[in-house]
Amino acid sequence: MSDAFKKLTLESHQLKWKNELPFSLDANDIFFQDEALNEIEHVFIKPNKIKHRSSVEKNLIIGEIGFGFGLNFLSTCQTWIQNSNEGLLTYFSVDHKIASHDEIKKLFKKFNELTDLEITFFDCFEPIHQGINKFFFPQWNVELIIYVGDVLDAISDLDNNFKADAWYLDGFDPKLNNVMWSDPVLDFIQMHSYKNTTISTFTAAGFVRRGLTQRGFEVERKKGFKFKRHHITGRYSKLSKEKNPKKIAIIGSGIAGCSTAYHLAKNGHIVDIFEIESEISSGASGNPLAALYPRFNLNNEPINLLNFLSFYYADRFYKSLDCDGYFVTGIGFKASDERTESWVKKLKALNRKDLFSFSDNQNKSGLKDFKGVIFNHGGYLDPKKINQSLICNENIKIHLCHEFKNFEIGSSDITLRFDDSNQCTYDYLVLAHGSGLINFSSDLSLSKGQLVATKISDSIKMPINSSGYILPAKDGLNWIGASYDNQFENLDVDKDKLKKMIAFQEDQYEVKKKLHQYKSRAQIRTVSKDKLPIAGKYKQNEKIFMLGGLGSRGFCYGPILGDHVASIINESASPLEKNIAQSLLPKNFK
Repeated sequence: MSDAFKKLTLESHQLKWKNELPFSLDANDIFFQDEALNEIEHVFIKPNKIKHRSSVEKNLIIGEIGFGFGLNFLSTCQTWIQNSNEGLLTYFSVDHKIASHDEIKKLFKKFNELTDLEITFFDCFEPIHQGINKFFFPQWNVELIIYVGDVLDAISDLDNNFKADAWYLDGFDPKLNNVMWSDPVLDFIQMHSYKNTTISTFTAAGFVRRGLTQRGFEVERKKGFKFKRHHITGRYSKLSKEKNPKKIAIIGSGIAGCSTAYHLAKNGHIVDIFEIESEISSGASGNPLAALYPRFNLNNEPINLLNFLSFYYADRFYKSLDCDGYFVTGIGFKASDERTESWVKKLKALNRKDLFSFSDNQNKSGLKDFKGVIFNHGGYLDPKKINQSLICNENIKIHLCHEFKNFEIGSSDITLRFDDSNQCTYDYLVLAHGSGLINFSSDLSLSKGQLVATKISDSIKMPINSSGYILPAKDGLNWIGASYDNQFENLDVDKDKLKKMIAFQEDQYEVKKKLHQYKSRAQIRTVSKDKLPIAGKYKQNEKIFMLGGLGSRGFCYGPILGDHVASIINESASPLEKNIAQSLLPKNFK
């Protein structure tokens, strides 16, 4: 079984409920007690000054070891909402198992002080796989990142970039769960702290106190909650962190550039986007409609993991936007060949009814006797509406009709030059201008993709993949894709290929009254030699980044890769695991 399929298997807690409280049979310990909310306030909220920080700091990053039922997270969110100055709270946590929705609902029933958070929490919180899951709570200005898996695996998989403002250490009793309090975990916390990072935990164990002291924390033993004698708080005394907003230029206004701008601007940075055309998203991101494409191959390659991680990330991300450009319909794959049939069987063996359906009882595919798989997540979108919503931020400015020429690296800034001889200086530069990236990387090449729209069926309610794809009707026409040409001289439409694409779908849907009118569109796609996108530093320069080579998966890759590049600049947690991020680094430059 590939890593991707292993990642789609989640473990459940072994629980016993006592007096409406969960007891872990795995750790032989309680998760929390009757007065848990008061204890959280005493042990975590007050020592880390979360109320004060929420009101004065524009952005706050909290790290946690031991997510459990999410009670610390919810209590922190409540404090943040009540006191926030409209900044962004990023909450990072690690746990090897995640409680189910039904189990967490018992928590809300027990602690009715959190009732106001319940609906939003369940709307946004849906762990799907092992590794990094990221959830967006735009109503609260909160983002939650959970690594689902063993804490030692998390340490090896996570990047070393982010620095937390505060740490909650909330694993089970050190006597019962010593791995959570081991030297590698304490080293990890030290690595992700900076001067004035605070830390607190319910335990006062001597080896924990000594371990933190040895790693540069100024540790205090304070009065414990109620009958507990003591607990530990501390502050890191080394390594400063600069938190001033940066001025950042992004070349290109497609999904890659707009996603990066979105993630940077919400962290308070000032972003200028430069676009060569007279409107945004004029390249491949300018198609009338686009579908998410979740298919991942059955191997252990990084591209396989990226394909399904980016799909589920994109689905959550688009749902979180204040935009009517994303249509959550699910996505169908017809088992029309042996390879797809084999793939569908392996998906079925996962027994993940929350993710996959293997019948079409409601006939959303529009096909008679549909055989294949329907992904319950995902759908299709209006690219320009999505991109426009991403850049609707006072920290983002768009500069149209600007032809980027080159840049010059100074001692402390980067100078950009344009065709009209204008020059601008920035702290950081992100190159995300699609086909223009071939001037910077020899790993990239261009291909031509073609789409066609005609009347096939009004009964299609979701994207259907089968030797190409077809989308639900827009303005009475179904968009069909896509052809690919690696050798081309111009962007003229190949009418013969379009007719073949139309004829295939007409046969699939048994179209009797065939129209001979259609619309079409051809655009350039940028792809890499190994089919992986590129996302990372340009020539190892700390202030220049490349993001591109998204091929035909731009609207799957764009959001997660934009977040990844922004996280390096922000010194925040990346949504990508280390091995995937390393496989995307730009390598061969021009």
